[in-house]
Formats: sequence, structure tokens, C-alpha cells
Amino acid sequence: MNSEGLKASLLSKDGQTAESMGTGLLQDIGVLMPLNSATGLIDFVPIRGTDPDDRPTITEDMLAGGLPEIERRRASSPRAA
Repeated sequence: MNSEGLKASLLSKDGQTAESMGTGLLQDIGVLMPLNSATGLIDFVPIRGTDPDDRPTITEDMLAGGLPEIERRRASSPRAA
């Protein structure tokens, strides 16, 4: 990753643990962490596309809006009658 120039520093806010900060960073830069069954160690494997033209174009209209609305229909309570 150093050969790709991916240097980072982390600052803990609001009592974040090192695990949660590291997890967020690895997700942001796209790192897969499979268990190497031969060594018993976790490998840090960057996930990279080979060609920038193969990346999908995501436009604003493709993104989901707010949270979905939930409508619940409830029968009236027999006690209310």
C-alpha cells in the first residue's frame, strides 16, 4: 500500500476504539482481510480495479433517498369500543 502512496493518520474522536478507527479506514481505502490458511495470519489485500474505464458511473439519481417509510395497519383495540 505504501507503493500506492496511501498514507493515513487517524484521530480518535468521542472515545472511538483503535479497532473501530482501523476498520473504518480499511473500508474507506478498500482492503480485504482474508485469513491465510497456510500461515494462520490475516493478509491485508488492497482491492483495486485494473482499468479506470471499467468503473461504473454512479449518478445522483441512482442513489437512494432517505430511509423508507413504514406503514403499519393496526386493528382497533377491543377495549377502545
